[in-house]
Formats: sequence, C-alpha cells, structure tokens
Amino acid sequence: LEAATWNGAYFRLSSEGTPDEGCLTDQIIGHWAVQQIGLPSFLKPEHVAKAIRSILAMNFKPDQGLRNCQWPGDGFLHAVADDCWVDQANTCWTGVELAFASMLIYEGFVEDGFQVVKNVDDRYRRFGMYWDHQEFGGHYFRAMSAWAVLPAALGFTMRDGVITFDPKVEVRPCCLLFVTPHGYGHYRADDGEISLHVLSGSLRAREIRIRKPAGWNIHEAEMGGSLISSNGDADFLRVLFSAEQFIPAGEQLTFRPLASRVV
Repeated sequence: LEAATWNGAYFRLSSEGTPDEGCLTDQIIGHWAVQQIGLPSFLKPEHVAKAIRSILAMNFKPDQGLRNCQWPGDGFLHAVADDCWVDQANTCWTGVELAFASMLIYEGFVEDGFQVVKNVDDRYRRFGMYWDHQEFGGHYFRAMSAWAVLPAALGFTMRDGVITFDPKVEVRPCCLLFVTPHGYGHYRADDGEISLHVLSGSLRAREIRIRKPAGWNIHEAEMGGSLISSNGDADFLRVLFSAEQFIPAGEQLTFRPLASRVV
C-alpha cells in the first residue's frame, strides 16, 4: 500500500494504470479499524499524520462539510445534470464524516475531530433532518459510525481480554461512556482519582490499562472497597488478573496517586 499509493502527501485513490490522484477521505479506513481494536498500524505514523492533514486541507470546508474525495485543482461543488436522480458527488456522507472524525480523535487531532462532528450536527439540525441523514437517499445508516466518536474520545480499545483507556480529552473533571459486549459504564477522572463505574451488565477483562496521569509515579488500586494488586509501566496504570475478571454492575475500580516513597 505504501509503495503503490503514497504520493508524498496522501494515499492516492488508485495506482492501477494511470495513477488517480484523488484524495479520498476514507483512504486509510483500515488504519481506522485497527485503531479501535488496539492493533499496531501497518502504515508509517508520519504518513498517517500527513494524509490526515491533506484530507482536512483538500476535502473539508467548515461552512459546507467534509467531501468524500477531491482532486488537485478540483472545485468543491459540481454542476448537477438535469437527469441526476441522486447527487452523491456533491453530498457529504455523514457516515464517512463521522468515521473520519473519530479517526482524527484517536490520532490526537482532537479539535479537528470535534469540528467535523459539530459541522455535521449543526448542518442536520439546521436542515431539520437530524434523524434522516442523506447519502444514497434518506435514513441511510452508515451515519451510525458516530458511535466510534465515543471510544475515540476515551481512547478505548479491547482486544484479547485487554481493555485500554487512553483518553484523548484532557479536561478535568471528566466523565466518559464506555461500552463492551457485556455491559457499559463510566470512566471518571479528576486530579486525585480515576475510576471505572460499571452501570449495567459487567466489565470482563484479564487486564485493564489506564493512561498514567503526570506525577502518578506510585499509586494504589481499590475494587469492592478492598485494595487490589496493581502495577504500572512508564505510560499506563495496570491491573493484571490471574483469570478473566467479571466486575458486576454497581461495582467500581478506582486508582489513586500516592506520595512518592521508597518501596
């Protein structure tokens, strides 16, 4: 993929025959997929960042939306033929926009990601069509990609029983929703405590990782009112269970910083 489609600014639309220099918003959707499950990317990080900046520069206009694809020198909107029955060329597909917004947030382009989300939200509220997104006609459910914005804001991934919280939203205090196949709850954080509150179902994991706040060199963890064994590395607070742990609704896992001491 790198060798065939990278043109120095983004991953071109096609490399078969004569290269097609279209800048597709979904050009690295495979990277978006691996972000959500915590796998390492198959693309060079510097290329990902440059492609994202190119997509924003070429395809996004805050007063109009995020187009699917643009070509160098292309106009943002096109004339509509008299016999056109569905104008996909000029239509911003919110499913693509919101998926790209979540990828921006996962990659740390948080302000840009929420600007894209706000553009979609404002546009459809203004049109009076909040529940009827237009792509290939009405009520198209690609816009359910909006769900990816929630785990992106939390930097949430779940793979092989390892659940990671790596928040991209840095405000304090904060409360963010997490959802798994078995339940849902809240991630809460302020300057003195980080906690996972299970609200329904259960949180099932063999390891839980939470991005370590600055200054948390030594910490303690508590669950069910009892201290539990935890450790950490340079980047994450970690609780590693001997077997898959079921944390039921009404329970919470809490981390607190401790003053530095010799241990």
